[in-house]
Amino acid sequence: MTNEEIESEKLKFLMNVFDKMQDLKLSNPSDPNLPEIERLFIKHAKDQFAFQKLRLTDIQEYSIESVITKQANEFYSSIPYFVNFPQIIKEQLLADYTQMEHQRRRDNFERFCQCIYQQIEAIVTQLWSIENTNNQSKLWNHILQNRTNKAFANRSFDNVAKQFVLTPYSTGFKIQNIIFKYNDYNRSPSYFSDADYDTYFNNPNANSKDKKNDFQVKLRAVLFVLYFEENVLQEKFEELFDTLYEITLIRNTFHRGPNGFTSYQQNIINRIYQSPSSHYHKFFGALCDFLVKSLNSNKINIL
Repeated sequence: MTNEEIESEKLKFLMNVFDKMQDLKLSNPSDPNLPEIERLFIKHAKDQFAFQKLRLTDIQEYSIESVITKQANEFYSSIPYFVNFPQIIKEQLLADYTQMEHQRRRDNFERFCQCIYQQIEAIVTQLWSIENTNNQSKLWNHILQNRTNKAFANRSFDNVAKQFVLTPYSTGFKIQNIIFKYNDYNRSPSYFSDADYDTYFNNPNANSKDKKNDFQVKLRAVLFVLYFEENVLQEKFEELFDTLYEITLIRNTFHRGPNGFTSYQQNIINRIYQSPSSHYHKFFGALCDFLVKSLNSNKINIL
């Protein structure tokens, strides 16, 4: 007999003993052997039922895993551009989605955020890596060609169309201002001057840090060009980027440990941990929204 068959027989025996014990309680409640029978039953049944409970939990988890895997496949399959990704990226995304749901069920907030971050990172990195015939990132090249255009739009009412529309500002931040910043992590208000930008783009090696390889730069580029299709109010852009930045910070508490954060970052982390339950929904919603809109973007044809 297999171990599983042996355990099954043990369970049947214990259930049979339980039935007999109940019959004895009804037919002869004063039987002097009854207390000893109950004691022995409880002693041996405790471990057996704990084992069966563990088996039941495993079965439930397996069943739920099948459902989560199905949901992961359906979610990514619903995005047409997903078929263009290399197989290894597809498998990674599906695995991260599945693990994300498991971590949510286990209430492991840090691992949950890590799984969300890894999906965003994989998508952004893959989109950035698509090259033109000159072996340049197409997204990078698009930013290069349009870097001096105004970045944010103004919301005004169109009397002809009878609706609010977004129109480019004539003044304000340029695209290069919002994609490349002096310091992403301290949220310094300083930006490169136009002369600095010209030096950097004309001779990237002159810059001490190759900003082109910075993930936050790639993320802002995908947000601006693909998600918002280069037509966005400043507050909407910053609102979504800040949410994705929050995910990054919680991921970093797991990936890099609890130390080494700036006071600005630590304040964000502390605020999130005041209500992690609500952030499960906020972060998952941000992930779905980001992936669906970015990969279904009308600007995706520039890649």
